[in-house]
Amino acid sequence: SADQSSNEVIFPYLNGEEMLTGGTPDRFVLDFTTKNQLEAAAFHSAFEWVKIHVLPARERKAKEGADKDGNVRPHHKAFLTRWWQLSFGRPELISLIEKLPRYLVISLVSKRPIFVFVSSEIRPSNLLQAFVLADDYSFGVLSSDVHWKWFQCKSSKLTERFRFGEGIWNTFPWPQAATVRQIEAVAEAAREFRRLRAEALK
Repeated sequence: SADQSSNEVIFPYLNGEEMLTGGTPDRFVLDFTTKNQLEAAAFHSAFEWVKIHVLPARERKAKEGADKDGNVRPHHKAFLTRWWQLSFGRPELISLIEKLPRYLVISLVSKRPIFVFVSSEIRPSNLLQAFVLADDYSFGVLSSDVHWKWFQCKSSKLTERFRFGEGIWNTFPWPQAATVRQIEAVAEAAREFRRLRAEALK
């Protein structure tokens, strides 16, 4: 952007397909997070772009979705009231991952759970489940055969693909008394697994 201040609200954007085919974003997203309209307007170029390209679409959808008396549906009204913000911005998640050098993601729908670390500078799409985890040990546990079997038992299916739901994450029995040696061994195996996967992907 010619307006350098706007670069502060422009982020690489990663979806599920990109994650599964190399993990490199090829698109960007404007994210004003929870900034109010006055704060967002300080990023002049970005704000003007959203005003031209997003606001008319939200106004149109609000009008099209109104009932016969002209009452706008609550969700359209909410989107229109904060038209400069992402519809589903996930501000709580962003505030947490911004504190980390990287975080874990998985595609919400996949034939097999594939976990990938991505930079905290990248914004995840709503089709990615993100985890506020940056350590190799957690990656190793989630990539283990134990977690794969748990995943198969607990996930719902969309055609032949599994869907990663909260029921998997919230119920998975993480190791409760791992020793330092065990944690280090899992972390080392996780690093080697990622190295081998990177080689295979070439």
